[in-house]
Amino acid sequence: MFNLTLEGPVARLRLDRPEARNAIRVQSWALLAHRCGEAARSGARLLVLSGTGEAFCAGADLDDFPALAKDARSATAFRLVMRAALDALRELPIATIAAIEGPCYGAGVALAMACDIRVAGEGARFAITPAQFGISYPQE
Repeated sequence: MFNLTLEGPVARLRLDRPEARNAIRVQSWALLAHRCGEAARSGARLLVLSGTGEAFCAGADLDDFPALAKDARSATAFRLVMRAALDALRELPIATIAAIEGPCYGAGVALAMACDIRVAGEGARFAITPAQFGISYPQE
């Protein structure tokens, strides 16, 4: 889901689940935090976050939500791991750029906001769709 490549001083972190418009599964948030740690230790001076395919990120994977709605402990664990991943990205000791092309929805907006700089291509579109359901993302 989160592929990290190093190209000299540039670390590239790609959301790689184009068949789901790069929607992030519950279990993938911990991988994001891990990849941020790898980037920090790599000697890179810049991290560029992007999506593969036609979307930057469609947000959290909605297929995970029915199980979370049935189990309060799982829902709390999800919020905590998501917060830790966003914190890891936001607190990286290197510059971060979100390179946004295509849809950037929900948790994708949270990812972009965790970066130092956001660059939107001509086809970028933004929405915080979970707000329609009364769902909010972890606050700082």
